[in-house]
Amino acid sequence: MPPDVQLRLIREIPPLHKAEIHMPGYGVQYDFVCPTQLSPSLQVKSTQGLFLAGQINGTTGYEEAAAQGLWAGVNAGRRALSKPPVALSRTESYIGVLIDDLVSRGVTEPYRMFTSRAEFRTSLRPDNADLRLTLKGFELGCVSSSRHQEAVRVKNSLQDALAALQALSLSTTSWKRKIPDVHVSEAKSNMLSGIEMLQYKDVSFQVLASIFPEALLPFVEFSQRLKIEAVYRPHCESNKREIQRIQKEENMSLPEDIDYLSLPVSLSKEVREVLDRARPSTLGAATRLEGITPAAVVSLFNYVYFAEKRKRTSHGNQRRQKEGREEELCASLPQ
Repeated sequence: MPPDVQLRLIREIPPLHKAEIHMPGYGVQYDFVCPTQLSPSLQVKSTQGLFLAGQINGTTGYEEAAAQGLWAGVNAGRRALSKPPVALSRTESYIGVLIDDLVSRGVTEPYRMFTSRAEFRTSLRPDNADLRLTLKGFELGCVSSSRHQEAVRVKNSLQDALAALQALSLSTTSWKRKIPDVHVSEAKSNMLSGIEMLQYKDVSFQVLASIFPEALLPFVEFSQRLKIEAVYRPHCESNKREIQRIQKEENMSLPEDIDYLSLPVSLSKEVREVLDRARPSTLGAATRLEGITPAAVVSLFNYVYFAEKRKRTSHGNQRRQKEGREEELCASLPQ
């Protein structure tokens, strides 16, 4: 916006009608390379040995630039040592999601890394970053030996602790006797494991360790992590099943007359506009649109799936009602 226009705009505000601008605002513009020209190692496909990271790849934000710089640096170092390039999966890190989005989809506007872009975001948490990435970092030469040893110790201890919790399987009646202050849902199955009990808000690992000291006291240092793991476990499993179901239903047809702009589901304005403009014919086509997040695909799938289910149920009820009326009519006719 030209400086004189900026000044006129500012003076439209009554208290600022005599204001002066000492430094006009300006827009930051920069050239970028279409990131689909890069491999997952962030190496330019047409120029071996050239790695790109940051805004030149069409992204914006400090964290996005730092993440790319880290990964481009890892692969540049490996190339210098004549080692093969490496990539991170979407299921194990946000860096993997970021880079996969860039190199497979490209960008139409500056890319930001939102958690909604990750299919398995309930698994990509700060508390388990060491389990997901430290061991791989050690293999790549980015993690010290002492840090690696600690990560291995933590991983093994958490696995043993979860196994011990899973082995503590008691009836709901027995759990009520041991922890009377906690209301154990009758809807639960007759047998509940220690992990399932840890999912209750008022049940801490310390409480369980005081009841079963021999089995659980050795793992008290991981109390908070075990609580988080237990609470997130059903959500992670549900998320995984949801994604698998969507992958199976890629050919699901989307109604031609669907009104994306007023759809009663949780979709951002940007996603609604993309869907309304492209009007994909199938769920799979929707997943491949730029700007469509996994969370949006899940919401869209659930809406269409349950809408179709309600329609089938309604049609079935109408058919049964019609058949019932016909039977009543036949019964009322003279024999």
